[in-house]
Amino acid sequence: MVFDIAWKFKGLPEILTPGAYEELNEQIYTVAVDNFTFGELRPALINAVPDRVTGALANSFQAVPARRDPEGIIRGSVVTSDVAALVLDQGAKRHRPSVGRGMDEPVLATWMRRKPIDFVDRVTGKRIDLRNLRDLKRAAFVIGRQFSRRRRPKKRIFTKTFDQKRQSAEEILNRAAERIEEIVRKGQGPRQ
Repeated sequence: MVFDIAWKFKGLPEILTPGAYEELNEQIYTVAVDNFTFGELRPALINAVPDRVTGALANSFQAVPARRDPEGIIRGSVVTSDVAALVLDQGAKRHRPSVGRGMDEPVLATWMRRKPIDFVDRVTGKRIDLRNLRDLKRAAFVIGRQFSRRRRPKKRIFTKTFDQKRQSAEEILNRAAERIEEIVRKGQGPRQ
């Protein structure tokens, strides 16, 4: 999942002549995009993670430093590789996770080990040993059956957070434009 903020040069501010101050312009906008992605967007997405979700999801959000691509667009991003972010934001269809074939572990094995829950067999009343492959598969089958009965609705928590922060990004970029014009007026920029 990627949340991308980009600034396309629509032309230099009116006060600038073509060719002048391009480095300064790029530098200030790059810093502005970095300030937004590292200072505002990433913390906002981390705060949007529900309390009941493990800290691994919050820690998976990483800000990517701003860069200029070949079309002249300065891009900054906040990315996550955790599938849970996609499920929380976009929802999930009813499905049954694989229990694994032969000696393969179930898809849910890592999730089950991470949960601070003692899984107990309802029939025997004994605690399920997650190190034992047979017990692990039995527990994964029961949990997978519950997943297949329920559908996870779209909550769009991260998309909504990103949309709320868009206004802040525009303000930061407008301040950057004002800073460039101020530098040019004072004549502090590079000389030609």
